[in-house]
Amino acid sequence: MDIWNLILKMNQNLKNISVKLRKSNKDKSSIYFLLKNCFKEELIYYLLYFNNKKIDQMIKMFIMKLKNIKINITGSDLIKIGIKQGP
Repeated sequence: MDIWNLILKMNQNLKNISVKLRKSNKDKSSIYFLLKNCFKEELIYYLLYFNNKKIDQMIKMFIMKLKNIKINITGSDLIKIGIKQGP
C-alpha cells in the first residue's frame, strides 16, 4: 500500500476507530479485534491525532502487549482434554 492510500485509509477510519474505542468495554479482546488489522503507522497516527488519555492507553496496550500474542493450543489439544470436535 503506498503512502497516499495509507493516509486516505487512516483518515477514513478515524471516526470509526474513535467511536469504537470510546464505546469499548476496554477488555483486551475488544481492543485486539478492533486494532489487529491496523498498520503500525496507523496506530502512531491515531496516538497523535486523538490526544485522549484513555484511547492512548488502549492503543499503547495493543502495541506493547496484545499485537504479538499468538495462541499455542491446537484443535488436537482441545480434543485431548475432552472437548468434542465441531462441525
